Amino acid sequence: MLTEPLFFDTDCLSAFLWTDRGSIVTQLYPNRVVIPQLVLDELSRVATPAFQDRIAELTASSDVEIRDIDLASPALPLYLEMTNRPRPGFKMVGRGEAAAMALAVVNRGIVASNNFRDTAAYIRDFGLKCKTTGSILVEAYENGLISEREANAMWADMLTAGRWIGARSFTEFLGKPIDPLA
Repeated sequence: MLTEPLFFDTDCLSAFLWTDRGSIVTQLYPNRVVIPQLVLDELSRVATPAFQDRIAELTASSDVEIRDIDLASPALPLYLEMTNRPRPGFKMVGRGEAAAMALAVVNRGIVASNNFRDTAAYIRDFGLKCKTTGSILVEAYENGLISEREANAMWADMLTAGRWIGARSFTEFLGKPIDPLA
């Protein structure tokens, strides 16, 4: 059984918040959900009151930790490299993705992200484990937290909210390999 912390980026976490199912991540990963402060800052820019209520509810959970990258953090040099000065062959990434990856490297955690077009090189280079919105929904389904029908409804809501999560439906995604880097 995995016990590593999961460091969520903005896109992955927001998919669950838009569908009002943030509790899925805390049910699946009790005391392992870590939201970088930079991700929380990005999420707080959404002006929708219901979305803000969902963020407040999730972050109030004792199963969620908010972690910052401050000047003394060993994650800071990695974060700055990814956001400002990427090595040759690596892309500059967004602050949320960079914070999640840098903290996962330093804390030997798992990255929860959907943006592998930009992050795959870093994930491979640092040997990070990763999860996607889709793989998390598969875990929720396999653990009996949601039915296939509920997962398909959530999937449709996520697509409507502008989240592209790898397939047109949950059922279609079930037939695909889970490894996002494959």
